Amino acid sequence: MKAFAIIVLSLFTFATTTFAQEPKKGSSSGTEQPATAADEEKPIEVTEADIAEAIKIIEAVKPDETKQKLYCDMISLGIKADEALDKKDEKKADEFGKQIEEKAIALGDEFGKAMEIVAQLDPEDKKGEALFKSVDDLDAKCDIPPAE
Repeated sequence: MKAFAIIVLSLFTFATTTFAQEPKKGSSSGTEQPATAADEEKPIEVTEADIAEAIKIIEAVKPDETKQKLYCDMISLGIKADEALDKKDEKKADEFGKQIEEKAIALGDEFGKAMEIVAQLDPEDKKGEALFKSVDDLDAKCDIPPAE
């Protein structure tokens, strides 16, 4: 998988888990409480059905020019955010992160779930080979300049 896709997957996962957290119900009082870091760290067991569904969702983005542009914009913004972090410019990286969040929201929850599945898989694991190829094919539709 290309490096910029990994950047975007990381940022997409960050954006969807940090900015779009749903509060959870408290067990005894019934009051809503935000999700904790421990809740976020629980690994998700990825099944073959999950992978097939993620491929279907990613493949649906390819012919949709609007969604494809959103995805490509996220990649570009992810690269810019990564470069800002390399320069220790957290304010600029946060600005790019907020823009990524907007694009992620526009792509929808289903695409976010597909990206979470991608993020859970090891790129070297044969189990996710078809899924990573689907992401690579989508990446190839983006006109991204080489990293500096």
